[in-house]
Amino acid sequence: MDLSTSFLASLVRKDHLELVDTTLLAVAGRPWELARATTPRGERIKETVPSVEQLHSSWLGRNLLMIAHYVEDEWTQDTGVEEAMEQVYRVLFGDPFGEGYTLPPDFHRSDLGQLFHRAYVKLYGRENLLTPAQVYHDLGIARQTLYDRVKKGKLRLDFLLWRNALPALRDRDMESPARPA
Repeated sequence: MDLSTSFLASLVRKDHLELVDTTLLAVAGRPWELARATTPRGERIKETVPSVEQLHSSWLGRNLLMIAHYVEDEWTQDTGVEEAMEQVYRVLFGDPFGEGYTLPPDFHRSDLGQLFHRAYVKLYGRENLLTPAQVYHDLGIARQTLYDRVKKGKLRLDFLLWRNALPALRDRDMESPARPA
């Protein structure tokens, strides 16, 4: 998507723009919190948080705006939105000592999680998304096994909810699940 940041922000509904702004301010405030925690006693901390408009032009800001615009505009095609969501996941929930990220248990219930879910529905179609119950039933595993794998970071809920992912889950991510004969 090659739109200017301010134009892209103007296309996004007010509630989604507020969500983007809240997320950006939370992320921008984190370095200050870390600096405060690691600055030697007696030294001053530089407190600089960019304006929301400046944050919109950041890499994270553009990704969040692109996702919100994608969800809202029925005519917008997939313009790298799934990659943008992966990048947002990494920034917000990334493991500082590794490559991956772990979504918080109730992320799907948050406003941002709901926005991402709407993007997945648009990307794959509602008919191709599964509930966790459908996944563990189709895989022939216990409910707790599924959630244990999610908690351990071996499976991601967004991946689980895509119907076409089931064969890959059977082969790659499950340790010999019970399979129907």
